[in-house]
Amino acid sequence: MKTLLLVRHAKSSWNDADISDIDRPLKRSGVKDALEVSAKLKSLKVSPDIIITSPAVRAITTALIFARTLKYQYNQIVINEIVYDFSKDALLPLLHNIDDKNDVVMLVGHDPSLTNLLNYLTGKTFEKIPTSSVAKISFRVKHWQKITPENGRLVFIESPQKVEKTTAE
Repeated sequence: MKTLLLVRHAKSSWNDADISDIDRPLKRSGVKDALEVSAKLKSLKVSPDIIITSPAVRAITTALIFARTLKYQYNQIVINEIVYDFSKDALLPLLHNIDDKNDVVMLVGHDPSLTNLLNYLTGKTFEKIPTSSVAKISFRVKHWQKITPENGRLVFIESPQKVEKTTAE
């Protein structure tokens, strides 16, 4: 079985109009949200074999937060330009070429590509994955090349709002 964790980067700061899109940092609230959601994943005993992230500062920082919480080695995070693309069609070949020794893959990226990929692989219709959220999709296959919409099943979506609601109950 293969498992894909789609992580939308945490909320980024738009305070400085001179900063390019790829260099935008996280807002303080984004850091807090990423810490909360990654702690929830840790409590669910989710552990990625590989983390692949966009080269955008906001995505790399989100990946680092999740790595720290999940005890994943920082130097093992893979930065891949393809993840900065905003189309699901760019991400599918990347996923199909992942080494099969990795059963659990965390992909840290952007919208709309992550929402479109989630909808495509699960047959669901989500409008938008919230920032700092994680969607877990499982596939009953042994090879990444075989993942398709027919064998993708949404296991859960964890979001900051859901974590706050759960802890408030």
